[in-house]
Amino acid sequence: MKTTKRPTPTQRTLACLGMLATLSACSVVGDGDEGTGSTPDRSASTAGTTPTVPAGDNKDLEDPKGARGELLRFSCTKAPAGWSATGVLKNSDDSPARYLVTVSVSSRKTGTVFGSKEETIELEGMAKKKIRYDSFFDGKQKGAICSARVVKGT
Repeated sequence: MKTTKRPTPTQRTLACLGMLATLSACSVVGDGDEGTGSTPDRSASTAGTTPTVPAGDNKDLEDPKGARGELLRFSCTKAPAGWSATGVLKNSDDSPARYLVTVSVSSRKTGTVFGSKEETIELEGMAKKKIRYDSFFDGKQKGAICSARVVKGT
């Protein structure tokens, strides 16, 4: 008779942490028939990593770098009036910085952008600013997701 070896408590803990890390890496909110939702605060998960510059137009930012981790408590919801997004942008440096924040609604399958809101924000060192984009897109496409792109420069 063959016996099955059970995982140790340490192995179970590591497996759970791995699944949790995979789930927390998601940064989009979808719309199929699942309704509304929000993305997790990812500031802790990006600490200590070197951000890369996201592809796309970075406007006139000098020395741009990815800064999605500095958009805290990001939430994007779909309501009858349209898609809305909120969050808190926090400059994690002591010196002033300029940010390009873009919130987009796109196709989950193809990535085609249906609508977006873009804003350039200047923050003093260690400053915070609440962002709120009410009904920035009123499309009714099925299978749409909402995501944020943040680029930081000088």
